[in-house]
Amino acid sequence: MRRRSVLRAALAAPAAAVLAGCMSARTSLDASWIDPQYRHAKFRKVLVLSVASDEFAQQYFQQDIAAAMRARGMNAVASERFFTHRSQSEYARFMRAIETSGADAVLLGRVIGVDQKTGTIPGMLTGPAGTPVTETVGLENAVAATFAPTMYVRPSDYTLTTVLVETVLYDLATRRAVWAARTQTDNADQGDLKPAVARFVGVLVQAMERDGLL
Repeated sequence: MRRRSVLRAALAAPAAAVLAGCMSARTSLDASWIDPQYRHAKFRKVLVLSVASDEFAQQYFQQDIAAAMRARGMNAVASERFFTHRSQSEYARFMRAIETSGADAVLLGRVIGVDQKTGTIPGMLTGPAGTPVTETVGLENAVAATFAPTMYVRPSDYTLTTVLVETVLYDLATRRAVWAARTQTDNADQGDLKPAVARFVGVLVQAMERDGLL
């Protein structure tokens, strides 16, 4: 398990840090749906499972959403089992996790798409405070900028990642989906992972409450 950070080189330069600070991970809800029969339904035990490439992200997701659901009256437990790839052996392990859990419902969060875009932060001059030296207007401003200490920051490459996640609640008695949400997280590789996952979970919980699941 390992964490990744985008723009490490750029963050070493003050001007690039200003730009990178504007690109923190943020999650939005694309759509959600609930079977009307399951509004305010109570399950004996909801098992939280996940499928994604990052085990740390799965761990934080499972723990955070299980705790949020319990705080709102639904008994949810993190499976603490992480699935990072698709294979027959992983499928068998996944089904065993469900069959041995004693749960009557499963909340599954899984990554369904990843989009990456690359770009370049252009080179620029920065002033004493590390802020970019912008175009000056007037003689006094031009002279002040000319004689102020400056530093040239080289261009830096970066990658922005968007992750699409589908989160579905299944009733194990019928094997049917009874609630589902699709979310989009922009700049998913930017910043600290744990608070980014917490914000992601917050979006899901708001959708659950609005839909009447919690």
